[in-house]
Amino acid sequence: MKLENLIAECTAYDFKLMLEERKPKSWLKSVRAFANGLGGSLFFGIDNKCR
Repeated sequence: MKLENLIAECTAYDFKLMLEERKPKSWLKSVRAFANGLGGSLFFGIDNKCR
């Protein structure tokens, strides 16, 4: 799957600007949601505005 093909966010993937090491709860919520759902992909280092 090419990143360019991912046009908008949905429940199958999520974009995060950065991995906040000092605030793990902020990104672990997304990990937990994907783990308890149907799965998906998390992309760190990508801003929603820059896609």
